[in-house]
Amino acid sequence: MPLLLTTEETKQLVTMREAIDLLEEGYKSLARHEATHRPRTDMQVPLRPGEDYWLATMEGASRQHGLAAVRLRSDRFSTRSKKWAGRPGMFCGLVLLYDLESGELAAIINDGYLQLMRVSATSALAGRYLARPESRVLGIIGSGWQARDHARAFSASFPLEHIRVFSPNEARRDAFALEMSAELGLRVTAESSAREAVEGCDIVATCTDSSTPVMETRWLAPGTYVSSLRYYKEMAEPRDAAFDVHVIHYLPGYVQPAYRAGTQDQWDQGADIYTTYDRAEPPAGSVQLQDVVGGRCPGRTSAEQRTVFINHGGMGIQFVALGRVVLDRARERSLGRELPAEWFLQDVTT
Repeated sequence: MPLLLTTEETKQLVTMREAIDLLEEGYKSLARHEATHRPRTDMQVPLRPGEDYWLATMEGASRQHGLAAVRLRSDRFSTRSKKWAGRPGMFCGLVLLYDLESGELAAIINDGYLQLMRVSATSALAGRYLARPESRVLGIIGSGWQARDHARAFSASFPLEHIRVFSPNEARRDAFALEMSAELGLRVTAESSAREAVEGCDIVATCTDSSTPVMETRWLAPGTYVSSLRYYKEMAEPRDAAFDVHVIHYLPGYVQPAYRAGTQDQWDQGADIYTTYDRAEPPAGSVQLQDVVGGRCPGRTSAEQRTVFINHGGMGIQFVALGRVVLDRARERSLGRELPAEWFLQDVTT
């Protein structure tokens, strides 16, 4: 019978260190052609100026794991309260797992914990191939959910001694430093500028939702590894020449949708005014993470190289790799609620 799992239940089933290993095997399965995926797509419905509905989905499947996964996210966006579902402060994201042999639904999982973990764990996984193993200083720009999870992921992967953090909100960066220092048992300091957080670091993680640069590449020391959550948006020019190795999730061809712009008067008049995302293309020679993890392409080849991983968009295989362990352990530990299988089957062809 399918299982329904909450975020709190999922937290009990997989650790950050385990997640990095699980994702490594998931990406290797892609490189071996034992898995497949479809890049994230975003369906956008303009409701009124400054307010939209978004449905985002991504899929993946793996013979090795015996599962197919659909991750979906349903959001209301507004310029005032940003992203929410139901009411501001609440969110709607689900992972649906399907059994490859039977075709039946295997689980419905609230995605909050897995969503955060799969992003930060992938940044740390890329770091296994792109960062120096002896890396001890991590610089983070951002102080939100992803910044916290990146601190956890990198501290689980490297012998960190010091984490520096900057965000424009002084109170938030101070709280981040206090809370993460206590949680990780590391020296965590709040810096007064992005440059102070980044300069001289072994690893830099930009964890923002900014569409304008938050970091100058000239601040980066030789040998630095950078993970970025925005598609080259967080780094000022020159970007291409700043790094010796560029690793991304997918090569050109993934297209974000257009969205409707304009004023209220233009909307009322029925004017068709659309704009598209300004998405920078990766430089020539960029390689996919699955090919680096799978041994098809080299990662770091010298201590002095500057390397970057653009951790934008994600891949459905992440939810397959993590979902397999979550589902198996939930059944072993009798967590979650069993749902009648017949609720999700019918005798009318689909």
